[in-house]
Amino acid sequence: MKILSATSSFLEVSHLHAEVAGMRAERDDRQPIIDAQDVYVVFTCVEMGDGPETVNQISDRIFQQWLLVRAKYPTIVVVPFGHLSEIAQPDIEKVTPLVLKLSRSLIKKGAQVVSVPPNTANILFAKWLFFDNGHSIRFSSSDRGLSTLLKDILSVYGAEQTLSTLATLITRKEDPQ
Repeated sequence: MKILSATSSFLEVSHLHAEVAGMRAERDDRQPIIDAQDVYVVFTCVEMGDGPETVNQISDRIFQQWLLVRAKYPTIVVVPFGHLSEIAQPDIEKVTPLVLKLSRSLIKKGAQVVSVPPNTANILFAKWLFFDNGHSIRFSSSDRGLSTLLKDILSVYGAEQTLSTLATLITRKEDPQ
């Protein structure tokens, strides 16, 4: 199971109408699921081979990380997001129970949890503060979002590692599909 966590000062998750699921939706085309402020968002990818023990380990890690920010971000929002891994579990019948178990486990630990149903077309509007190995990296969809993101990445990883990673990404040849 892969996770990516972030804090958000606001979060809106909306279902897309079937007729707009494949394109960018305007605000009027959305059906709200979640409209919240000051939340700790956990993007979750169930991988092939994951089971209850994996969920328990991830739940402990999420809860410990959330404890550090819960004063400002009292609610955890679990968002299934299969694109975090190349070995994501394709069978929704196996994903759903594990995502539910994760949410229930966090609730049992004392967290207030909201979950987005797996396998739904959603659009998210938010300002993010991502956590990568304990470091925070902000991201916003504003016009200054890329600049903010790059500044944070440089401050966390340094210029040499950042430029090396960018060079690798730029020069990597993708397999034609």
